[in-house]
Amino acid sequence: WRAPGGAAIDQSSGLQVLQLAGAGVRDLLSCGCRLDLDPSVFGVGAAAATHLAQVAVVLAALSDAWLLLTPATTARHLREWLQATGASRGLQWWPDQSIDAFLSKEMA
Repeated sequence: WRAPGGAAIDQSSGLQVLQLAGAGVRDLLSCGCRLDLDPSVFGVGAAAATHLAQVAVVLAALSDAWLLLTPATTARHLREWLQATGASRGLQWWPDQSIDAFLSKEMA
């Protein structure tokens, strides 16, 4: 008798974290997002899964920044789109990092 095969794949770090801040970020995100990001609709503390620049993201409005979670496989495309589109909108960047590193830092 032979047991069926199987595999375990660690996908816990499959997301990349991007943080954006600056006066033009809401406008920038609105350029490529299907959500209504007006502050009266999508205020601080709001979060939603959506598409931004044709990439799946989880978008969250923080008190002083925006948090974007995207699959690691699409993070480069999203970063490049944000840089190209946001250069004239006062975009500020924090280094991208894995979701585990972000959560560890936030929980500390």
